[in-house]
Amino acid sequence: MTGPDWSIAATDLIALEREARALGIRPGRPVSSVLAGGHASRFKSRGADYLESRPYQPGDDVRQLDWRVTARTGRVHTKLFTEERERPVLLLVDLAPSMYFGSKRVLKAELAAEVAALLGWAAIQGGDRVGAVLALEPDHHELAPAGGRRGVMRLIQALVGSVPDGAQTLQRPAGLANALARLQRLARPGALTVIISDFYELDDDALRRLRALRRHQDVRALWTTDPLEDLPPPPGRYEVTDGNRQAWLDAGSARVRSQYQRSWESHVESLKAAMDGAQIPLTRLSTEHPPAQTLGRALGSQRRGAPAFKASVAL
Repeated sequence: MTGPDWSIAATDLIALEREARALGIRPGRPVSSVLAGGHASRFKSRGADYLESRPYQPGDDVRQLDWRVTARTGRVHTKLFTEERERPVLLLVDLAPSMYFGSKRVLKAELAAEVAALLGWAAIQGGDRVGAVLALEPDHHELAPAGGRRGVMRLIQALVGSVPDGAQTLQRPAGLANALARLQRLARPGALTVIISDFYELDDDALRRLRALRRHQDVRALWTTDPLEDLPPPPGRYEVTDGNRQAWLDAGSARVRSQYQRSWESHVESLKAAMDGAQIPLTRLSTEHPPAQTLGRALGSQRRGAPAFKASVAL
């Protein structure tokens, strides 16, 4: 009952470079990286582009005094500039056993790999660096932020290399909370941090770490789903597995179908409430559709003045 087999290949993810050009990754709040890059920060200081002049304040750099405005107004003024900053884009790619499920185009794990590659390509096209944590047992895989094609190719190699040899090799997940703890060590203030997951492992500890990240980073949640999760399968008996154990699902039973539906609705409601409470925008992605179009709507575009991720996305 897992639908299509894992079939993602490096060539598939490399081919997404072209589609990524339609995406724009823009910071949703001020950033504080000290490296030069392609994004204008929302704070004022010395930098590349003149912004305005204002009355001198104690502590201002005297080298930036605006003598023309000072002479015209009779008050000492200093020049302000906007700086263009680079910031890392950090991805948490959840590859827990529940992600190896899909009834349509791809598995949720494959969808997560596509999304990660798209965001990686979009990041370097904007002059940013990309890093990641791949949440997979027996040990999470960390990739420190790196720029250029080398940074994305390293991510793609890690994603393809994380493919299990078969369903029986899937291990119990180390937990989303542990992956978020790894991400906290990589993250720096101002980073754009994207969590790609089905969020079945979102417990209290994971939510606490998400809130901690949200205080210093621009955090987005991309929720991977499959159409078969919304509704029970047609009546019948289905063999199901978690990678280690097999069981039978009796979808012909009205009681089982009702429990199935209630369990899903409870997951949806709790996930939406958790993200709303943490003020983290949540975007739903489906295995049924290629993710580029949905990501484009959520991310905005690279046009000047285009919005960052929408504050809310219909689920």
